[in-house]
Amino acid sequence: MKLLKFSALVLASVVLTACSQDVTSQNISTTEPVQEVEPVPENNIFPITITHAFGETTIESQPQRVATLGWRNEDTPLALGIVPVGMPLTGQIDGELYSWTQQEIATLGGDYLLYDGAYSYNLDDIASTNPDIILGAYGGMTAEQYAELSEIAPVIAYKGNEWQTLWRDQISTNARAIGLEQEGYELIDTLNSFIQEKVQEYPDIKGKNAVFCMMSGYDLTNFVVYSPADPRAAFLLDLGLYFPDAVHDILRDSSDMFITINSGNIDLLNEVDIIVTYGEEGLLEILQENYLTSTIPAVQNGAVAVIENDSDISFGFPPSALSLFHTLDDILDVINTAAQKLN
Repeated sequence: MKLLKFSALVLASVVLTACSQDVTSQNISTTEPVQEVEPVPENNIFPITITHAFGETTIESQPQRVATLGWRNEDTPLALGIVPVGMPLTGQIDGELYSWTQQEIATLGGDYLLYDGAYSYNLDDIASTNPDIILGAYGGMTAEQYAELSEIAPVIAYKGNEWQTLWRDQISTNARAIGLEQEGYELIDTLNSFIQEKVQEYPDIKGKNAVFCMMSGYDLTNFVVYSPADPRAAFLLDLGLYFPDAVHDILRDSSDMFITINSGNIDLLNEVDIIVTYGEEGLLEILQENYLTSTIPAVQNGAVAVIENDSDISFGFPPSALSLFHTLDDILDVINTAAQKLN
């Protein structure tokens, strides 16, 4: 089995070791990035049992034919040298895979089937790939869908709530399911080091707070601020940012993925240094002219990092086992440019 050589991607001095803290979507700090993972057993011998939102799945032997569902679950086996036999259409790019996923498949080679599997599932197409395992550690699978898929092959679902799996947990869960747990933790350590190294190149971000929003220039009467339970917002912590106290206090004990901001609570954003949001070119000017959003200090300062819709950067939020190497510099550049407006 061909494994990707991660050591070439980081400094030679980086030691690839498993760390000491379990990383799950339920174990989130609102002020610091989670960078450690649970120690790996010395020998990962099948059968193994993995616990998830719908119970337990036992895998009797190492899977040879891997199918994936949800978002970016295929990136873990690909990063570990395995091309899945079936993968979902992204739901974001018609008839294609993400650019980094396509590049890795081109490097590894192999045949695969694309099917509906990001949100709704084409059971016949999935079954036609004859999978030994179906990976869905990050996604929105329902209990009914889980039961139907389990008739095809053992299924790995998310551990906590739908769409709330952090990227480290996505890698560790999917890697364990395919018998490459140690390699999965080594990949996590490599990505941790890669992030830390890259963040040092963008010093204006350091010490700033931020929120991740969904804003539309077409309607700003209300908009969404994502909570740290959402992997997109949680990723900001990895970049050295933190959540402002006012937002933190509301979201601290909540499993909700977002809160809605309107004229009644717009003052929650008064302490925000940087707003990160999906959007189009010209969104900042629209925000600065709008009667509601123009009252936000970050908007007045121009400290808004617009992640362009339908771009590789937007598809890299939240990150995956492969996307980080392709999008992190661009993500940091956009946020750092916004941070410079505060100087």
